[in-house]
Formats: sequence, structure tokens, C-alpha cells
Amino acid sequence: ELNFVQELIQSTEVTYPFTIDKDGSFFESFTNPGAGVTRNIVIDKTGKISFLTRLFDPKEFQEMIEHIEMLLK
Repeated sequence: ELNFVQELIQSTEVTYPFTIDKDGSFFESFTNPGAGVTRNIVIDKTGKISFLTRLFDPKEFQEMIEHIEMLLK
């Protein structure tokens, strides 16, 4: 399984940090236990969550893009 993930990361040229979180403990360090699978987590320069989405919604996705642009200013 780990080899598959490493091959996927290399073949897709992922440039961001990546972790395998089989038991969800890493995810729960950013959210409440049992909060469900989150699609996007935006972490600001201080390491705090500044935007979080649970499911894909086009309007919410656009809001996230705008939020990231604001953080980068």
C-alpha cells in the first residue's frame, strides 16, 4: 500500500506535504473527532485552520479560492 502511494505521488508530481492517516488521528488533530471526511483544509501561516469544507459545492469552492488569494496578499 505504501509503495502504491509513493508511486502515485511521484507520477502525479505532488508538491505539497502528504501523509497516510489510516486511523484518522492526524485528521482529528485539525478538527473535531467524528467530524467526517473533509475535502479541503486551508491552513494559514500561523498553522491554524482558516477555511474548511466538508463536501464539494461550487459556490463554497469559489469562496475557498478567494480566501486563499486573500491569505496570499
